[in-house]
Amino acid sequence: MSHKEVDRLGVIQQVVGKQLKQREAAQQLTAVIDSTETLLDMLEAPAPAPDKAVLADDAFRDMYQANLAESVRQGMTGPAYDMAVIARPWGFEPEAITVSVSVWYGEEDVNTPPAMGRYLADTIPGCRKRMLGGYGHFLAFAHATDILQALAGNC
Repeated sequence: MSHKEVDRLGVIQQVVGKQLKQREAAQQLTAVIDSTETLLDMLEAPAPAPDKAVLADDAFRDMYQANLAESVRQGMTGPAYDMAVIARPWGFEPEAITVSVSVWYGEEDVNTPPAMGRYLADTIPGCRKRMLGGYGHFLAFAHATDILQALAGNC
């Protein structure tokens, strides 16, 4: 990840994590999302083909929609809070991590930039980088067995 990309992420962190109040974010989300189907459609629209293939599985789609419904059951405050937490500083530096880590990333992920995965994998000491072409944000569902086997073998 270039310094310019890291700086851009820093700006996003400031805007989302500090300036946008949770209540305002919840109100904005509520204004555009009237159902979990709408939310799922919004998530699916920009998704690359590999993610759309995962979402095309009826059993997965039903499970995912049920999870979305639970996440907004009490309103949009929870998802708004999640967005703020994701974008703010973590309270530690990745280069200070001393345990075994594997980073799995889909090269076609439009939700979480692959550049961030590359940055983390290159920054965390001894990290095993698994950047997979042809996969997006739902890589973990497509490769659950591989990921669990890697975890069982200590990454």
